[in-house]
Order: sequence, then C-alpha cells, then structure tokens
Amino acid sequence: MKISVVVSTKNRSNLLRELIKSIKKSTFKNYEIIIVDASSKKRDIKGVRYIHAPEVNLSKARNIGIRTAKGDIIAFTDDDCEVDKNWLTEIAKSINDQIVCCTGRTITHTKFINELFEKNFGFDKGKHTRIFNKNILFNPWSIGSGNNMAFRRDVFTKIGYFDENFGMGTEYPTEDIDMFYRILKKNYRIIYNPKAIIYHKDKIKDVNKTAYQYGLGSSALLKKHHDLTSYILRIVILFKILLESIFNPIKREFLKGFLGW
Repeated sequence: MKISVVVSTKNRSNLLRELIKSIKKSTFKNYEIIIVDASSKKRDIKGVRYIHAPEVNLSKARNIGIRTAKGDIIAFTDDDCEVDKNWLTEIAKSINDQIVCCTGRTITHTKFINELFEKNFGFDKGKHTRIFNKNILFNPWSIGSGNNMAFRRDVFTKIGYFDENFGMGTEYPTEDIDMFYRILKKNYRIIYNPKAIIYHKDKIKDVNKTAYQYGLGSSALLKKHHDLTSYILRIVILFKILLESIFNPIKREFLKGFLGW
C-alpha cells in the first residue's frame, strides 16, 4: 500500500519546510509527498513531487494533487501543520474495504491557541474513535477537518473530486465538509481515528471574520444538497445558533453569515 500526501501551499516557505520534515520522520515509509504551490513564483523544493499552479484555490489545488497522485490512499494536510510520526501508519490501518475515509485528531500548537476560536469552532474532535454511517440526522461537521483527512483512491472516481466552488480562496471554506457529506450520502463509511494526529500552527486572528465565513459556507453547503438531511440540519443549526447567539457575539457573526446578512 502506498500513500500520497497532498499539500497545497502559498507563500509560506518556512512552515512548509517544517511540515515536510515531519512527514519524512514517518514510521510508515511507502509514501510520496505532492506539493501544489499556488504562489506566484515557482520554487525549488527537494525531495517532493512539485507542481506549480499559480493562484488556484484550495479545492483546485487538491484536485490537481489527486490527479497526480500514485498512491492507493490520498491524504491531505496543510502547510501550517506538522504531522505525528505515526500519522500515516494510523491512516493505513484505518482505511479498508468498508471504510473509505479517515479523519484524525487536530491539535493546536500551544503558542498558536486562540481561546475564543477553540471554544467556538475548535478543530480537535476528541480522544475517542468513531465510525460514521449514513443516517437521516448525520452531522458532517463532527467528522473532522480538511487539514487531517485521507481517502481511498477510488472514492474520487465514484463520487467526484472536491467541489471547486468551495474551499479557501472562495467565499465558502467548506470543501472538506462537502466531501464528507457526499461520502455518507453514497452509503460509504468514515472513521475518526484520534491516533492519526497532526499539530496545527495557524493563528486565528479575527475570530469574528472566521465565524462569518463559516456561517456562509455552512449555508451554501446545505443549499447545495437538496435532501431531507440538509433541510433538517438547516432547521437544527438555525435554532441552535439563535439560542447561542443571545449571549455569544461570535455565534452572532456565524448567524449573520448563515443567513446571508
């Protein structure tokens, strides 16, 4: 089994170098690293498969990586992360004939923690393994995040690639949630493996802006999927956020984005 690690990057050379170093310490050895660089200038990066794709958004960059990948499993992380040495090993153990997608635990580096963000939208999904199946009330936001996810290669031929209307570089940063949603709708299974750990370094400076963007993206995602689950989720989220926003200005910003204000 071979794993292709796809990383989209733009103008963050120092962070990217640290990520590549961490991947090269992996206990799992049969892997390749694919860097899709959206920077305006081409760079010389050793020891990886390098693709220069100026100014593409995140979903386009990931789709370029998928088309280039040679692995049986395609894993994704971001240039502002470092991976645990057992990250790829845990992914390889998690994906099989029944489970086509694995997400893992995203832990924020201590010096990068923004307590407001962590409290309201934290990436860390906890210490317990969970399996996700299709049901009428599944919650795609509880599954994981795009900086720590991996897929069996044939998923992309069966359900399609990342929706290029979503993702960083667009108004709607929900390309990962859209993919999880589509996988479950097709009756495939997803595992959350808390031992597949990455460490996230991005410092969220403007939590209000981030909350608004999350609201926009969540609304756009539910509008895209015209099914019973999406209608129920819209009602549940609206009711929940309305209650929470009474005393929480961060959730009010999410509500504004969700309602398109």
